[in-house]
Amino acid sequence: MNEKAYLKEIRKGNQEALNAFIETLYPSVYRYVFCKVSGKEEAKDITQEVFLRFIKQIHNYQSNGKVLAYLYTIAMNCCHTYYRKEKRFDYTELNDEISKDDYNLSEDVLHTLTFEELRLCLQKLPDKDQDILIFHYLKQMTFKEISQITNESENTLKTRHYRALAKMKKLIKDGDQHVS
Repeated sequence: MNEKAYLKEIRKGNQEALNAFIETLYPSVYRYVFCKVSGKEEAKDITQEVFLRFIKQIHNYQSNGKVLAYLYTIAMNCCHTYYRKEKRFDYTELNDEISKDDYNLSEDVLHTLTFEELRLCLQKLPDKDQDILIFHYLKQMTFKEISQITNESENTLKTRHYRALAKMKKLIKDGDQHVS
């Protein structure tokens, strides 16, 4: 079943379609959220919140693009809300939930750092820098697709991407990525 068919059935109240829809998209949303919060329970809670918000507003949702892009937008906002409420950034709580194979970064970076060190560096970046790197490398999205999620121009995203990579290089060079 394609996205439009799922949405049509879900709007009719078809529980099986809703379950299949969530089962299909949940892993992608969860992996994104987990990269942002680094706690399994927090990631599960936030991912559930993403789908609850989507379901609450499904009758108002206009399918102009991919549903997954819209879910990523909700997830991004939920993560930002989570950090505003918590007002904490726990850089030491690292989990192995996402395998190294989920990242498609250049070989030299992967050989230089352990996976945990790479995640730690990423989490030290500002939210918008984290988002661009996660969407581009983890989710293998184009700048055009990321633009639809963040509502920023492709050129702005390319500039942010370049600067985020420069910040990552500096963190790596300065040795700030090591897990304590």
